[in-house]
Amino acid sequence: MSTLQGGQVGDGLCARLALSVPREVRRICEILRAQGHGAWVVGGCVRDLLLGRPVQDWDIATTALPQEVMSIFRKTIPTGIAHGTVSVLMGGRPHEVTTLRAEGEYLDGRRPKEVRFGVSLKEDLARRDLTINAIAFDPIQRELIDPFGGQEDLKRGLIRAVGNPMERFAEDGLRPLRACRLAAVLGFTMDAETEAAIRPNLSVLAKVAIERVVEEWRKLLRAERPSLGLKIMRRTGILGLHAPWLEAIDEERFRFLLGWVDRLEGDVCLRLSALGHGLEGSALGAWMKKMRFSNEERENTLAILRAAQEIPEESALPSVRRWLGRNGIKAAKKAIALKKGAQSDQESLFHLCALEEAIQSVVERNEPLSIKALAIGGEALLPLVGGKPGPKVGRLLEALLDEVLEDPSLNTEEKLLERAKVLAKELK
Repeated sequence: MSTLQGGQVGDGLCARLALSVPREVRRICEILRAQGHGAWVVGGCVRDLLLGRPVQDWDIATTALPQEVMSIFRKTIPTGIAHGTVSVLMGGRPHEVTTLRAEGEYLDGRRPKEVRFGVSLKEDLARRDLTINAIAFDPIQRELIDPFGGQEDLKRGLIRAVGNPMERFAEDGLRPLRACRLAAVLGFTMDAETEAAIRPNLSVLAKVAIERVVEEWRKLLRAERPSLGLKIMRRTGILGLHAPWLEAIDEERFRFLLGWVDRLEGDVCLRLSALGHGLEGSALGAWMKKMRFSNEERENTLAILRAAQEIPEESALPSVRRWLGRNGIKAAKKAIALKKGAQSDQESLFHLCALEEAIQSVVERNEPLSIKALAIGGEALLPLVGGKPGPKVGRLLEALLDEVLEDPSLNTEEKLLERAKVLAKELK
């Protein structure tokens, strides 16, 4: 669980935060201040600074209007100018600079119909979703602005909405899902009033573009303990909206799946294969397609499940080679990790470890696992099948591969041609 670093307060904390702000971000704030404007880093970057976590994105808020920002800096991109956001190019990369704003009515469950500039910093922070995301820091004046108790919630490990949670979640349907994801990522619990506001606003979440929803799922599945978010999602009905089979299973099975997912490494496909365990592959694939997971994610997840279903009962190398040939080394290794995460009995774990050793042996020896890896190709076999390509060539290659999987030492041009002459007569 993330905790507020060292309980530092006052000037010492602000000095540490200031040193952690990248030079380019600080320079943007300096330039804006030199032109008479206020400038602060805000939101998730301040939260992560306070927690001692790596900061992925730096967001800057300013009193300057978008047009003023574009006139102050030489290189800018009007990325979201209607909502006050301009990207300032500094140090070879873009930094989002957004004018302090208040927001009008939300009509689509995602974005406000209109925004109003010229508000105070506190008004700007008041429109944000969670208290831990409604903290600002001035890296030049070294001042921390926290009007809604975000620092205290960070210390308590609490996810709490800014102001009235019903209003916050009604404004932006993605906020409840983001709150669940942050609970998992940060290892926090959710404030009871904030959680109670999720179910009444599921209709707003249903309006959110599925591409934004699936990105939150990805982030949640990469968290150290996805179970913390998934539990809230089940209690509040989010799973019923997005993954109904997880809402429908009994509590004991659900708890088992959560423990399984938490024990796996933070790989999206591996963890999805655990959550989807017990579903037909076609059903899981259809769900992933509906949720707009990428084709690669869908194929990798289903490959892991197939490999897991076909895990050989023995660790003898010929069986392992055939298994690897059908499923690929990557999927096979993930399948073993999947099975290990289920916390099988000692005998099963011993078998899985033996399979891992067998795979390592195959990899180290670079043993052939596919037709492409054979020492001869189809052209070399044409004289044995009447000189013309056709299905018999394919069957002959498959027969050769089967023998090589049994004994890799046969994979030489001379030995394969000798065997092919015999096999060609048997295939007539």
